[in-house]
Amino acid sequence: MDFKKIGKNVYVYFGVGFGVMLFFIIIILILSVMFGGKVSIEVAKKKIQNAAIVYYKNNQDELPIVGESTFITMDKLVEKKLIKSFDNLLKNQNTSCEAKVTVENNNGFYLYSTDLNCEDDYQTTYLYEKVKSDNLITTDSDGLYEINNSLVFRGEDLNNYVSFANKIWRIIKINTDNSIRLIEVTSEESFVWDDRYNNEVESNTGINDYRVSRIKDTLETLYNDENKFTEADKAFIVAQDICLGKQAENSSILDGSVECSDVLENQYISMLEVYEYALASIDNNCNSLDDRECSNYNYISAFDKSFWTITASSEISDRAFKISTYPDLIRTANATAINLVIHISSNAIYLDGDGSFDKPYTIKND
Repeated sequence: MDFKKIGKNVYVYFGVGFGVMLFFIIIILILSVMFGGKVSIEVAKKKIQNAAIVYYKNNQDELPIVGESTFITMDKLVEKKLIKSFDNLLKNQNTSCEAKVTVENNNGFYLYSTDLNCEDDYQTTYLYEKVKSDNLITTDSDGLYEINNSLVFRGEDLNNYVSFANKIWRIIKINTDNSIRLIEVTSEESFVWDDRYNNEVESNTGINDYRVSRIKDTLETLYNDENKFTEADKAFIVAQDICLGKQAENSSILDGSVECSDVLENQYISMLEVYEYALASIDNNCNSLDDRECSNYNYISAFDKSFWTITASSEISDRAFKISTYPDLIRTANATAINLVIHISSNAIYLDGDGSFDKPYTIKND
């Protein structure tokens, strides 16, 4: 065996290997110089948002008060040296980009929404924009109806499902400010509406005054339960005005004017108002709350369980409406399920889905 020849070959192989490795190192260095630190649009959005969070952490006096919002531009974040400019940030950045981060204060929880637009390459889409583009306004079929400057879902076969806070919801309407009113599909457990002693009926069957009711306390407990809503979830939940006007069992006023004659402002959680049930039906024979036809062509009537509304009886002081395929007045001391109603911010950014049961709309929840 020629050991000298073997040793010579080892040196040759080692030299070739070292040369190949050096070649790849040089290529990596060149690519690093050309593209080092540059990221995709999705990663860039997160970096921009993180830069905004750092900015407001260091400038807390600029944060908005509860119920308000403000924004910071990409240019200012670059100026403050919290992020690179787009030229040095984005891979394959061949178009002009603009960005800003909106920060919204919802009951002390801050929602950061990054609005990034890069001409034809990428456009931020908000949830309300996606819902509007997917569902044309109609006047005679399942879909969105323009009512009192809001866009209300009516009918039976609707793509109005949303996944949020580990629950499935359905969109009741898009409000005038583009916030979105949602009702929970799967009911919470059963609770009494109220079980205090009522001296009018001389019984512990409850008093149907929502402002001092057991159900109001229950709703607030559910909102504050971290197993129901995390802090990140609550950042999306905006205040709503709750309509508390009491209704008659056979009322034919179904436009919400009776319910909204008495309003409780700035609430973060609620339940369905009874007129909304009737309004969801597109049956022409649904003309009063006690018309059984209101259950036809009505997505709300298909919910699995009976559930409380927030609307009380104007005729009997210990009664409130529940929905059990159709509205029914029962004693407030009865235990019935709750389907929560919340409003989602207009700054909620659309992530995925088409609103169907199998692919509900989802929002970006970092």
